[in-house]
Amino acid sequence: EFEQYSSAQVLSILQERAARALKVGSCNENVLNLITELSQGDVRIAIEALKSAAEYAEPVGDWIGLEHVHKGVRNIKQSHTDMALSELTQHHRIIYNIIREKPEIVSGNLWADYVDVCKKTCAMPLARRTFSAYIERLENMQLVVSEKLNVMGKVRKFRAVQ
Repeated sequence: EFEQYSSAQVLSILQERAARALKVGSCNENVLNLITELSQGDVRIAIEALKSAAEYAEPVGDWIGLEHVHKGVRNIKQSHTDMALSELTQHHRIIYNIIREKPEIVSGNLWADYVDVCKKTCAMPLARRTFSAYIERLENMQLVVSEKLNVMGKVRKFRAVQ
C-alpha cells in the first residue's frame, strides 16, 4: 500500500505525464487540477484517470474536457473496487453490497440485513465478532467508512466510499 501524495506532488506528476504523452494543447490546467482533486492523493488513480480521460476524448476531438475526466475517474475507481472485492470472501462482498445499496446504514440494521442475505443465499452467517473484523477489513481497504453515532452503545453508521 502506498502513502498518499500531496496535491502538489500529484499535480506535478500529472503535468509531466501530460507533457510527455499527450498532444500539445489537448489538456489544460483545469483538467489536471480536477484529476488531482478527484484522485485524493492516489497517484495511480490520477495517472490512470488522465489516460482514461484522453481515451474518452480521442474519438470526439483533440481536447480533454472535464466530462471526460469525470467518466475516467468513475470507471477507474469502480475497477479498483471490483478488483479489491474479487480478492475477498463471499461474506466481505455481501457486507459491502448491503452498505453500497443504502446511503447510510447503522450497525444493527447492517447485521440484520447480513443475516437475511445469508439465509436467502444459504450461506452460514459469521459470528458477530468475525463480522466486525470483516467490516474493519473493508474499512482498512477504504471501501467503506464508518462514523460512531452519539447514542448509547457501540452504534456506528456505515457508507460505501464513492
